[in-house]
Order: sequence, then C-alpha cells, then structure tokens
Amino acid sequence: YYGIFLMNLLAAQAFYSWTSRKHVLGYAAVAVVILLTMPANLQTIKTFTDKNTLFISQAEFEAMDLLREQPDGIVFNSFGYDKEKGSNFLTYEYTGYVAAFAKKQLYLGHLGPLKIIGVDTTDRLAKVIAYDCSVFADVDYIYYVKRHDITYFEMCNAELISFKQFFENDEVKLYKKVTQR
Repeated sequence: YYGIFLMNLLAAQAFYSWTSRKHVLGYAAVAVVILLTMPANLQTIKTFTDKNTLFISQAEFEAMDLLREQPDGIVFNSFGYDKEKGSNFLTYEYTGYVAAFAKKQLYLGHLGPLKIIGVDTTDRLAKVIAYDCSVFADVDYIYYVKRHDITYFEMCNAELISFKQFFENDEVKLYKKVTQR
C-alpha cells in the first residue's frame, strides 16, 4: 500500500505534465490510464471499507502485549484452516498481525508476504494442513484465538504437555513451552 501511495504521487505529476500542454493526446492518455486502473482502485477501496475487514479487539492487543514481553521464540498460531471449506487460514486475518504486534517470529504466517520475500513454506504448510503434531516441537509459544479451529488441540494432547497456559481472556489463550527444545 505504501508503494501504491508513492506511485500515485508520480502518476499525479505525470498527469499534470500531460494535461498542462492542453493537447488532446494528453487528456486521452490520462483518461485511458484512469479507466484501466479503475478496477484495481475500486478493489482497494472495497478492502478498506468492507465491514468484514480485520478488526483487532482490545482483548487481543492485551494478549499480544504480554506475548511481546516474553523472551524471543517462535509462535504457533495457525488455527484457522478449514478442511471442509478449503479456506486458507494463512491470511492476515488469522496470522499476520500477531507477528507485527507481538514482535515474535511465527512458525507459519500469511503466505503472500512470505512468498514475496522468498520464504519456502512448503514443509511447514504441509505439516499444518495435515495437523502434524510435530510442529509443537519447533515452537516456543502458542497464540490461540478462541473463535478459531480447535482441532490441533484435540489431536495433539500428548505434544501439548510440554506447554503451560500463562494467559487467558475472553478471546485468547497463550501458552509457552516449559521444557526446552
């Protein structure tokens, strides 16, 4: 979004330059560019005005503040996958904001930015989708939003013995590993 904003400044300067000559081709070029970029701009506006956009509650901020105060470690928070619906839990709604606000590394996060920066998520993604309990050997914290899928907790009781809950409010439970890796 920062890039879009900066490019708009350059586009505005170019549009001014094209139209300041008072030539029909300049006005036509501006009109064509505006028409071609309209669908993308409308989608961006829709994203910012959608009622179903990400909302982070005060309860989650409270949990992330506490998690940020903990020693460095890897956080598992991939609980949003729904096999029946095939919905991808690895969107910012489920994962991205935790890394940003808790300032901790995630075991697996929003796939879009990870792909852009060249992070290979193949193995971790396959483990999470398969509910492979071995992922808990690789993490230090669990960030669980109560409205998300609980299947991992139900399937991996034996592996979760090494974790202790250290925080809970109406929306979030936090766990930390009590035994070292």
